This record gives sequence, C-alpha cells and structure tokens, in this order.
Amino acid sequence: MKKFVYKSAEEVEKMTPEEQTAYLKEKTAHETAMTAKIEKQEEDLETLKTKLDEAEEKDAATIKELVDKAEENLKALVQQSLSNAPAKGTLKGFIGKVAEVFKDHGYKGLNLGDEEEKGYKEAEFKVLKGGRPGVVIKAFDSLDTLTVNDVDAATYPTNGSTSLGEGFKSLFAYFVGYFEKPRPVSMIMDHVTLEDLRGVQVKMWNDNVVADFKVLKECELKPYARYSGSVQTEDISHVAILWRTTTFLRKWFPAIANRIRQKIARLLDENLPKEVLKKITEVAVPYTPVPNLTPIANANKYDCIAASIASYKRLNGVMPKLIRFNEVTWFDLVTNKDTTGNYNHQNGNSIAMVTTENGSSYLNFAGFKIQYELDESLTYDTFQLGDFSELRVGINGELDYYDALGNTPEANAGIDRNIWTSELVMYFIAYLPENRALTIVEDTFTNVKASLTL
Repeated sequence: MKKFVYKSAEEVEKMTPEEQTAYLKEKTAHETAMTAKIEKQEEDLETLKTKLDEAEEKDAATIKELVDKAEENLKALVQQSLSNAPAKGTLKGFIGKVAEVFKDHGYKGLNLGDEEEKGYKEAEFKVLKGGRPGVVIKAFDSLDTLTVNDVDAATYPTNGSTSLGEGFKSLFAYFVGYFEKPRPVSMIMDHVTLEDLRGVQVKMWNDNVVADFKVLKECELKPYARYSGSVQTEDISHVAILWRTTTFLRKWFPAIANRIRQKIARLLDENLPKEVLKKITEVAVPYTPVPNLTPIANANKYDCIAASIASYKRLNGVMPKLIRFNEVTWFDLVTNKDTTGNYNHQNGNSIAMVTTENGSSYLNFAGFKIQYELDESLTYDTFQLGDFSELRVGINGELDYYDALGNTPEANAGIDRNIWTSELVMYFIAYLPENRALTIVEDTFTNVKASLTL
C-alpha cells in the first residue's frame, strides 16, 4: 500500500480543488486507520496482561518474552504515529498503560533509537489526563472552564463556559471541497450538426430545379427544366463575460482565482445550448394543419403529436426524428387515461412509451417510433419536432481568455486600485439552410388542439 505523506500548507494551497478534496479524503482515512491500530493494541494489552499473570507462576524467560513483545509492538506504533497528530494523544495514554502493566517485571520504558526518540519527544501531544495524585480540586467559577464550543448556563451551571471561539476553531478545521447546486443542461447539442468555425462569415448556395416531366408522343413539344438558386449568408456571433478580481486576491488566493476562471469557463460552455435553443425558436415554423383530418372531440396530447407527425410528413416527405417537450408534458403523457380509466400508453401498444437498451426514449404510434426528449427550458405548452441535425452549429475550438489591469470604464475600478478585468469569449454560429426551412417545427399543444376540434 502506498505510504501516506503529509503536505505542507503551501503545498495544499497550490493544489486544484479536486486535488485538495482527494488529499483531505486520504488524510482522514490514514489518521482514522492509525487511531484504530492503537485502540486495537489496547485490547490486545488486556490479553497480554492475562498471559503475564499466568506466566508469573512459571519462569522468567516467558515473562521476558512477553515484555519484549509488548515493547516491539509499541515501538512499531510510535514509528507510525510520529507524523500523525490525531493518534499521538491516544498513543501517549497507551504508553502509560504498558508501563503500568510491566513495571514490576523489569520494564524500564520505551527503548527508541536516537531519531525516533527525538521525533517522539518533539511530537505535540494534545490530550489532557486527569486524576493525578496530589492534585486537589478547589471551588471554581464555571467560566474558568475552557470548552471548544460555547456551553450555556442551562447545560453547565452558574455562568456557562468559555469557548475557544470560531476564529481559533477554524485553524483546526479541514476543508472537504466545493459544492454547488445541480445545473440542468439541455441535450440539444447531441442532435444538431457541429462544424468547425473557420471564418467570420458562412455562405451557402440554396438551389432549386423544377422539371415537369411528361410522357410524349413522337415529335410532341418537350418541357424544359428550370434551375434557380440563391446565396445565403450568415454572420458569426460571440458570447462573452467579464469579471473582476484584485491583485491581492490573485497573489494570496490563487486557488480561488483559478476556480473562478474554471467555473466561468464551464458556465460559458453551458450557455451555448441556450443560444442554440434560441436559434431553433427563431428558425422553426409553426404547425400546419393537414387537410381532411378527422376532427377529434377533447383531443389530448397524444392526438396533437400524431397530427404534428402527419403534418411534418406531408410538408417534408419524411418522418420526423425527434420531439422535445418539458417534464410537465411528460407527466401528462404518462398519466393520460382513456374513458375506461386505462393509461393510453398501455393500450396494446398502439400507443406506447418505450426505452431502448442505450437509454433513448421513444413514443410508439402503431409501429412508428419517434424519439422524445425532456427539456426544462421549454414552457409547459410548447413542443419542438423535426430533424434537428439540419441545424448547423459552428464552434471555434477554443475559449479566448483576456486579462487587463485597470482597463475598465467605471470609476474606482482602475489601475490605481489594482483591479484586474478578465474576459472569456466563445465564437459560434447557428444557422438553418433555407432549403431546410420546414424541417423544424415549434408550436403549442393548445394551437394543435384547436385545429383538431374545429
């Protein structure tokens, strides 16, 4: 097993938050194990004492063997505990117990080497032992009692006690890491097409060929095909964020300054899906009713989804790949019941909600399966449907980081006050080719219901 090595305060400060958490976890485990070893030896001492009592009726060689064994075990514990402050107090008490047991059998105390003896004597034992002979306890005010925490008069008579105080206690605290609330992130980036952003502008050609083919007789006039097209231009955008720190903080709390930068960089990455969702809402088309659909009284959300799939197929010639809605709509679909009280998604699989082995979830409409996904960023009544891979998202491969000392427009935030301004920037573009304009639909269940019940 790898030997645990204590780090200095300077070494710990230079660690990343993750390394600090791992170190503190390893340190706690090591110190707990060492204390447990000493406590186990105290149990073994009682057994050894019994054997010693039995050996008193035998020979001196047996007694010496037991004494030597006790000293050997004790020396090993001392060697392991010299750098382990929490175990030192327990060890000191144990050494006294060993001396008490063997004092009448030629035991003169722990026999350590020079280095071990030096380390042992320099070790800082922090355990108070009471009941020493010759000490007389006199009357005292309860405020003369020093405790770690404040103890009130109701718990400890008269005036309560005097505590070390939070400031002093904090010197002996150990840091377990940083914690924050869970942050939901949209999974939309799994469905769009990602591209490498290589310029400040994107251009594409959307072309169209019209060819009215006819079956002709000999010498009959033949039709002409017509070709047209247009240039589509999209400019890149960028997302940026500023924050400020002082020279003092950057010098003496580098771990905090570094964590701020890492956290903001992560938040910037998490912001990209939000920008993509805004673009989807911008380019999506509303639901288009399909002529001749049979009106449905009291249409539910399953009816709305089926109508939207039919509409999409009519407009695009292909079936949609994904439908997205929020968790409230999911609840409505899961709990929706027919007139007999049975769940609509358990009606012999004409409509079903299924999950595949890879974890993807689907709605099954009489054999046609469409993947569904929950997104809390969508409102209760809104849904999005289509082939989201048609949306192109270009991303520059790096986050740009800039630092400026005092370069701010605000008063009292300049170089004269040692204020640093930091900036993180991400460049990206999101666009839908004009020839794919109908491939993403966004609407509300309320609107679709209205069209079905006319």
